Amino acid sequence: MGLDNGVIVRGVKRRELSPFMYYPFEKDYGEGVTVCYWRKHWGLRQRFLRAAFPNTYDKDEYEYKLNVEKVNILFHIILDYLLHPSSWDNGYWKYKYIKHNLRRQAWNLFLLKKWMKRHPEAEVVFYDSY
Repeated sequence: MGLDNGVIVRGVKRRELSPFMYYPFEKDYGEGVTVCYWRKHWGLRQRFLRAAFPNTYDKDEYEYKLNVEKVNILFHIILDYLLHPSSWDNGYWKYKYIKHNLRRQAWNLFLLKKWMKRHPEAEVVFYDSY
């Protein structure tokens, strides 16, 4: 079994989010819209969970509720990878193959933060299948 992580906005349709997002899948499954998706990105997962959820990152949690502050943490981690490729800490994916996706994810998270500020009731989660 692998490691899947992502950011989902629950209870909305794509048309309710920014029309400028790059979605990782052609359509959405389940109860929300997937705006970011990672497969076997152990370093990114660990870095984000430790920074955003320092008291519970090592528990057997499958979902972590996100607010604008937590999305901003994830945004800045990805931005750090883009600005400092040598900080890429994933042995499965080579940076040169993932940097395009990281750019899209940073863009999506930027748009998501703006959208969340206008929709404070939104349910946004980071899911963790580890």
